[in-house]
Amino acid sequence: MGAYQHNSHLWISMELMDCGKLTDLIYKTILREDEIAYVLRETLKALKYLHDNNKMHRDIKSDNILVNSKGEIKLADFGFCVELSTKKEKHKSTVGTPFWMAPEVIRAIEYGPNVDIWSLGIMALEMAEGEPPLIELPVLRALFIIATQGPPTLKEPHKWSANFSDFLSRCLVKDPMERASSSELLEHPFLKIACEPQKMADLMKKYHLSKH
Repeated sequence: MGAYQHNSHLWISMELMDCGKLTDLIYKTILREDEIAYVLRETLKALKYLHDNNKMHRDIKSDNILVNSKGEIKLADFGFCVELSTKKEKHKSTVGTPFWMAPEVIRAIEYGPNVDIWSLGIMALEMAEGEPPLIELPVLRALFIIATQGPPTLKEPHKWSANFSDFLSRCLVKDPMERASSSELLEHPFLKIACEPQKMADLMKKYHLSKH
């Protein structure tokens, strides 16, 4: 909202997201599909804005999704965010959080904004199953598997809708050229079941994450 200098300190005023990070909710409960769809839709709105402005976040995960007591969802922590001077520009630096990292980032080959879409798919699995795939493995072993083996899938796909499985399959594509864009995913039928913000607000209160 603003930045202010007071004596020798720089103060940055930001919107208060009083319920903290999405991870705290995931630790307490497995989200239902309509709740997952709501979080994904709101995150995709933020990603579309970034990608349309030639930027990529590069660290999508539940730790960087904040919730307030109104049930609103905001994308946070732009420490790894980078701006592309043109839509065709690519990056090769290996940054992000290992278990959510796209295969092309691990392999240090050129990549673009759709690395965020892979990470979004991993976050969707995190919401559905309580943790990201391979979290039980040492980091280097997990990175090797992400880079060399097929994309992760739901452990018990029969418990989830076909639309959710299809949404995941559009995100978790090893070939970045075949991966869906944020604009395409915003039109996906799975997001049509997204709950209202009030339901998310009620969840935060139920699990004592709301400060109100």
